[in-house]
Amino acid sequence: MKPFILERDLPLHLSSILDGFLYEVKEANYTGRGQVMGIEISTRTVNATSPKASIPGTRKGSDSPAPLPITRGVATVDASCEELRRFWAEGRDWARHMKIADPMFIKGRKQLIGDGLYQCYAAFSLPGDVAGVTPRDFTFNELVVARKDGSVAVVCWNQPWEAYPPDTSYFPSYIRGRIILSGYFARPLSKTKSR
Repeated sequence: MKPFILERDLPLHLSSILDGFLYEVKEANYTGRGQVMGIEISTRTVNATSPKASIPGTRKGSDSPAPLPITRGVATVDASCEELRRFWAEGRDWARHMKIADPMFIKGRKQLIGDGLYQCYAAFSLPGDVAGVTPRDFTFNELVVARKDGSVAVVCWNQPWEAYPPDTSYFPSYIRGRIILSGYFARPLSKTKSR
């Protein structure tokens, strides 16, 4: 199995997930623009049941549309798309790297289950020191795709993992969260910078 997959080699069901993610990434109808620590933040609300929504776990044509908030952050990073692809497709030291990249990351595991497709478990604390708020954990698939234009897409969506069942005890260590759609998209700006 390869740590990433070329877009042209994607099976149809994964291609539709990538298409839905890229639609959300490139959607121009974002509002609420602002800057946080040099990152351009914008938001929008999407009806997950709309024909353009190709979001895993949502139902198209449902009688009760479920509006979902979408947040997009855009920044320039000092890394090539190739470096980012290698970083995102790395599974062995993933938990160590996540602790550096996200201070709320507690623990996790990532394993390759197909070309560019990973099964992941991650637990996160919540921002701030709020008494009585239980950390969240997630099980999800992650797809790492190299595109012919040199860009890289990483798409994550909820997927149960038998090795990590939800904690259903009266006082759980973690409350199981759900990733509807998340990811990263990087396009090259130069040989050493991406956006």
